[in-house]
Amino acid sequence: SYFSLIRLLKWIIWASLMAFFVEIQFGSVFLIISMFYLVITNTSTNGRKGGKLSPYSVFNPDCKVIDG
Repeated sequence: SYFSLIRLLKWIIWASLMAFFVEIQFGSVFLIISMFYLVITNTSTNGRKGGKLSPYSVFNPDCKVIDG
């Protein structure tokens, strides 16, 4: 599908950039920056969409307020 093609292209671009930075001996720096980017983009403060459960709901099925 269209989204898997986009994801594949992103992986190819990332792998190419990784190979380039390894070649110029900055591979570890690129990897660390990539990991920071993933952490920042995958943790959001936006609300959940359409009934998606959060990890909080696993330990608190009634979604009651927990002290602390």
